[in-house]
Amino acid sequence: MAAWLAPGRLRGAAAGSLILAAVYAVAAVARQHAARAALAPVRAWQHGWHQPAALDAARIFVAVAPAAIPAGLFLAAGLWAWRNYAVTAGIGGRMASAPATFDARQWRRQVRAAQGRTAAPGAVPLLSRGGRIPVGGTIRAVACKWKPVFAVPFTACARHMVIIGSSGSGKTNLMIRLWAGWFTAALDAHYAGKGNRPLLIVLDCKGGRDARRKADRIRRLLHGAGARRVAIWPDEARVSLWDLPPADLAVLLYQMIDTGEGNAAYYADILYAITVLAVTAPPRPPHNAAIFLQRLDPGWLEAAWGDGRHPQEAARVRAAARHTADIQLRYATLLSRLGPALDGPGTLDEADAWYFILEGTREPSVAEAQALALTELAARAATSPTGPQRAILLVLRVA
Repeated sequence: MAAWLAPGRLRGAAAGSLILAAVYAVAAVARQHAARAALAPVRAWQHGWHQPAALDAARIFVAVAPAAIPAGLFLAAGLWAWRNYAVTAGIGGRMASAPATFDARQWRRQVRAAQGRTAAPGAVPLLSRGGRIPVGGTIRAVACKWKPVFAVPFTACARHMVIIGSSGSGKTNLMIRLWAGWFTAALDAHYAGKGNRPLLIVLDCKGGRDARRKADRIRRLLHGAGARRVAIWPDEARVSLWDLPPADLAVLLYQMIDTGEGNAAYYADILYAITVLAVTAPPRPPHNAAIFLQRLDPGWLEAAWGDGRHPQEAARVRAAARHTADIQLRYATLLSRLGPALDGPGTLDEADAWYFILEGTREPSVAEAQALALTELAARAATSPTGPQRAILLVLRVA
């Protein structure tokens, strides 16, 4: 970037040196005729070739400098501007690859400068003034003013954001910096009375030891930023899937079962109908997996809906009675694979941050169902009219 700004700097320096030339011209005119004063630098240069002494050479340089320095700077600015134009237009250098070679060299130089700036202690703090999150040193800027450190407003994290990069390129470090910066800024805004208390929800779909190392690192960083509790699921904390509203819970349970396509659509309708009947049966929805599985029984459903006040529901129970045992078996298998960590007790409001570890590498189908449930819980926390209102950031780490 400095290379492309150099012509302007050189022109500015040349314009500033004209003051020296003006002072010299005024002094020369005051001493002799204007025509002779204009040729004074030239005569000093001509006489200097015959006087090689150091003192005389210094005197000649002083006499020539007022005219030579501005001229040299203007000439250098013009040559550099032409070089930039030639590289941009693709006509620079003796070979066709010259512009690309020049650009690659400039890029390497800018990368080294940005890396050094980022590595400098205190150069990239966790949060800067105005609630901006410093990300790292800037390499290049396009269509905006160049600044040595690139920073984004913490409110920008509320928009959809995707971070893509190869292994070892720094994706996780960038994400952690954004998470911690957002939490710090949102917590400051909450204490200032300008927003709700933040809630960070991270779905780590990779799993394994690496996910647990990242979770521990996030916990230490957020505790330093002011978080009261950082819950790690499923190792140390649980949430309750059964706290969802009955209608939402029934839809979620149905979506967590793979029903297939084609002729399986008939079975999918029966599955959904039985799920709704089991979840919405009076007097209240199930509050754990064991009670839900207990309800998937023809006798229990007939007793719950056969009070004479729900003839349509009772008819559906009788029509699907021969399929209920199969549906119960499928749900028992699913809930067993999901584990007890979704069976409560616990809600998202109990912590300032949740780090959910899903074993997506080892058990992708189970992780997919868990992610579906946890996303529904996060959506419910964000839209629920009851309970404390939170500023929520939901992030997904897949690799």
